[in-house]
Parts: sequence; C-alpha cells; structure tokens
Amino acid sequence: MHIKPHIKPRKIILLFIILLIGTFFIPLSLPQKVAQTYKLPTLLDEGQILYAPMYQTNTYLREYTGTINHTWSSSYVPGCMVRWLGNGEILRTIRVGVGPGDCLGIKNTF
Repeated sequence: MHIKPHIKPRKIILLFIILLIGTFFIPLSLPQKVAQTYKLPTLLDEGQILYAPMYQTNTYLREYTGTINHTWSSSYVPGCMVRWLGNGEILRTIRVGVGPGDCLGIKNTF
C-alpha cells in the first residue's frame, strides 16, 4: 500500500516564505554595550633607537621621544640591519643586490 502525502505545493511555498521572512525579525545576537578601553602598547619607555630607513642613505640614532642624537651619512642604501657596536661605532649593512640577504657590512664611526 502506497500513501501519498496530502500537502499541496502552495502550502509548502507559503510555509517557506513565512520561515524566510520570520528570520529577518529574529536577532542573531542581542545588542549589548561593552565598555572597551584600548591603550596602544608602549614599545619603549626610555633609551635610544638606531635605525636606517629603507631606500635612504642616512642612519639615525634618536631618543624614544623623537629627538635625533646623531646621523651617519652613506653613499649606499641600507641592507639587512644596522647594529650599535659601542664606542661610537655602528655596523651598517648595504644592499648589493635585489634578492633577500644580498647585504655587505660597513663599519662607521662617530
């Protein structure tokens, strides 16, 4: 014995439309006010920063406040890093190629 369902296609379509429209009125989450305070992380509280901006020929030693203490000039753009050696000396790499790691070191003094 085979039983046929007695649900008409109109009822199925109407039920689908009601469910679809009903989902627009049910909030997915209730709005809540959350007190958020965001503080930017402080990288330095004191000390000096030694850096060589890419595609520039100068190297800078500056205070964390932004005051520049010393500038070294070069004829070359910087490579991979610059390092403070002490006694007024820095080791500054220069870019000698286009790929990563194409660097040579040059020692500069105050």
